[in-house]
Amino acid sequence: MTGSELQCTNVLIDYFFKEFVYKNLYVYDGKQKKELCDGLVEFQDAYVIFQIKEKDGSTAQDWLHKKVYKKAVSQIKDTIDMIRNLGEIEVESFSGEKITLVSTKQIMPVIIFDSDDNDYKQVHVSSQNNALRINVFSMNDFVRMLDSIAIPYDIVYYLELRTSFFDGEFPEFFINHVNDEMTTIARIENEEGMIDYYKALTNGNKNIDQNAIEGFRFIVKNFQERLLDGKLYSKDEYRETLKYLLKLNRNTVHDFILRWQICIEHCLKEEKAIHHFLIDTGNAVGYLYITGYSLTEEKDFLDFILRLFKYKFKLATAIGVVFNMMDDVNYTVEWMILASENEYDEYYEQILKEEDLWSNGKKLRIY
Repeated sequence: MTGSELQCTNVLIDYFFKEFVYKNLYVYDGKQKKELCDGLVEFQDAYVIFQIKEKDGSTAQDWLHKKVYKKAVSQIKDTIDMIRNLGEIEVESFSGEKITLVSTKQIMPVIIFDSDDNDYKQVHVSSQNNALRINVFSMNDFVRMLDSIAIPYDIVYYLELRTSFFDGEFPEFFINHVNDEMTTIARIENEEGMIDYYKALTNGNKNIDQNAIEGFRFIVKNFQERLLDGKLYSKDEYRETLKYLLKLNRNTVHDFILRWQICIEHCLKEEKAIHHFLIDTGNAVGYLYITGYSLTEEKDFLDFILRLFKYKFKLATAIGVVFNMMDDVNYTVEWMILASENEYDEYYEQILKEEDLWSNGKKLRIY
């Protein structure tokens, strides 16, 4: 593995998490062992595949053309062909889980080159297949994009928009900021401009606090570390909960963190509360925030409350986020997940008729 491949792998694990970043990317075509690609990330119904090129001291003026737009593009095409046609390809995640690639999933190709070439073509369109558009990044621009956007859902959505924009399907100018005194117009000239455009497009007039984004990433990483001990959670529950967290976009993350902060305040005051919640209509999942209860000691009661919440809003999946003080200073956060068909329940109907629970909801739509 080259230095650039190692750097890219580390940043992919940091942003997409080791459960969905894969290694041992080799396949056998008959008796011949072939490299599948330099990097592979799974996100919902898509694979993001990577080819990484390192200049490594070369002084060739046509290096970018030969190594990136010819060789790497050819390798990307080979990767797509292998996934589509070689049958069962088994890979291993960096968390140690082996999976078989699904040949029908969407494939999003990315080429990253590590050199000081600043003037490059951001999207390569195949001359043989006009539908094949490959995102091309310098390593600096790729890391800048990850640092700026940060949320896995938005990173993948950004890759989709980027292929369209740099292929001439979006305007050069956009309204970047509006307030009572001024409207700011911006022009997209480089990766930084494209990132600003994406944020303006997806945030609208809403101020997304970057601290909320970083706070959410900290929560997910902490979630990973604590759940791997297997004391309260099965491996399947852990992976499914993590999948839903990674589906959240910037706006949903913003609201998720607002409720998280409110519940921490309840928890520190040792207040019991079950009325804070968030419904993500785009992913058919609801989050119920519970404070002042211990998951280990009151699991049956909390399971009942979460089922009632799921039933009321007819959710496919409900996730409970349970805050509880460990001592006078420290608190813990535990997680629950329920996913099942909703059937009419007369007992639940009677409870919800007598108790006006969760009537202050805010529903979110994935754009």
